[in-house]
Amino acid sequence: MSNTDSGSITSELLVSFLKKMEELDLFPRTDGLKPFLLLDGHGSRLELPFLQYINSPNHEWVVCIGVPYGTSYWQVGDSSEQNGSYKMALTRCKKELVMKKQRHCFKNPRIETYEIAMIVNEAWKKSFARIEFNKDAIAARRWYPLTRNLLDHPEISATKENECKEIEEMDTGSSRGASNRSTAATLNFNNGIANTLMVDILQNIDREAVHQQIRMNQQKGQQALNTLAESKKLTAGLVFKSGKAWLGPNVLHEQMERKRKKKGKEKEKSDKQKREQEKRKQAYEKACSKCTNLAPSQWSVAQRQAMINYKIRKTDKWPQLKMRAQMIEVWEKIKMRPDEELPQQRTESDENVASAALLALVGGDKEEEEDDIEQLLV
Repeated sequence: MSNTDSGSITSELLVSFLKKMEELDLFPRTDGLKPFLLLDGHGSRLELPFLQYINSPNHEWVVCIGVPYGTSYWQVGDSSEQNGSYKMALTRCKKELVMKKQRHCFKNPRIETYEIAMIVNEAWKKSFARIEFNKDAIAARRWYPLTRNLLDHPEISATKENECKEIEEMDTGSSRGASNRSTAATLNFNNGIANTLMVDILQNIDREAVHQQIRMNQQKGQQALNTLAESKKLTAGLVFKSGKAWLGPNVLHEQMERKRKKKGKEKEKSDKQKREQEKRKQAYEKACSKCTNLAPSQWSVAQRQAMINYKIRKTDKWPQLKMRAQMIEVWEKIKMRPDEELPQQRTESDENVASAALLALVGGDKEEEEDDIEQLLV
């Protein structure tokens, strides 16, 4: 049993689930087989801890995303049979408990902290613990039996792009063309000069078609990589848009690249803050050396500004200081403050080094394997 402080699923929690399955040997990896996992498009599926684990050669999983949008429609726990019934049962149980206390003349008929577990257990029996209703919820969510009917949901189908519609139209046109060609199929091309000419034509057509298909595949692959690289945040919708549903080495690489860029920006920001802090400190020390034996009222405007700028914080809400009296008043309030400590820049951890090593291991010989998996998914 696992949990998080926020009550939400996390990448680390997903990893702990898979580790437990590995310990129990639920999916024996005989003859090079790898377990397959189908998930919704929640953001936790695209975080580094999970991507690193499923792409590790030591315990590789084939993980695909089923729906990029509207993941709540795929989550069984959000169904009316489970979560809806639970909320209604919880409200009813609380009312019944308060009513019992009122009827027995309790001085303060309220729900105490130690009674929460009792209320939850009672509500659980009337919602999540009902097996038959849960089976209905699983079927309505298209998990079992597993179907693609969820793609017809209005919210999800609304995300379908024009490109998909064009493909459907092409498929429809092809089917119509097939029916029109049925007459030609009755002609005799099995022998004679007609057979020889037709074989030559088909060979040339097939060769050109294969070359064209290869070029199209290369263009689509490059476009998919460009889409992933140009985006600011890696999401399930973006992975789908790039033409992929498999959370393989390419997705891991893109997520690691984003993390590297994010750390670079954080370092630039931290370095800038340090330079500004050092500049204020030098101005402060210079002003202190000249104002040691002077009262604040005798300081120059530049000296007062240097002294205040070093002690002031971003959380302070002082009005704009222009008058000497205002500056002296503020200085008296902040002069005893300790020096500001900037947050320490985190250095590259062993985990990040391991991630790069992992990517080097899985990145080299994945192209053929990816093609095989895509064929299986199709």
